[in-house]
Amino acid sequence: MRKYLVALAILGVFIMLAAIPLPAGKNDPDIIYAAQTVYGEARGESWNAKLGVTHVILNRKKAKRRYFGRSIKTIVQKPQQFSCWNHRDPNRSKIRDPLKYDSVDTWLECYVAAHLVLRGEVKDNTGKALYYIDETIIDNPPAWVAKLELSAQHGKLYFFREKSV
Repeated sequence: MRKYLVALAILGVFIMLAAIPLPAGKNDPDIIYAAQTVYGEARGESWNAKLGVTHVILNRKKAKRRYFGRSIKTIVQKPQQFSCWNHRDPNRSKIRDPLKYDSVDTWLECYVAAHLVLRGEVKDNTGKALYYIDETIIDNPPAWVAKLELSAQHGKLYFFREKSV
């Protein structure tokens, strides 16, 4: 019975992968960087939280601000922005090789979230957020949060945008 369930799970993964159009013969680096970030920041969170993290990345790219970075890679790897890329963060080694630390399903969910958002297949569920924080610091948030307004919450993640004028 166990072998049957494992075979069904593997078949499900292949079916999901077949439904995702990838660039000719290779993975898109933007999707990989975004998926690694989603994995490092929200792998244990809800589907909507995973989409939200990817939307923050995309919203920063759309903002075209030099501070955020110009590419998906520079946006996610900017120091002190997405903690999973910080050198001392324990998630940094995990995002480089997620299948060593987690199931295919977990990685695939992060990858699909990144793919769908970056390809414009999913509407922004963050209210144009450029930032987010985890619920563990919501009662004592960083000072920069005071300049922003809460625009969405998905699971344990709180998403913020600049205050409307």
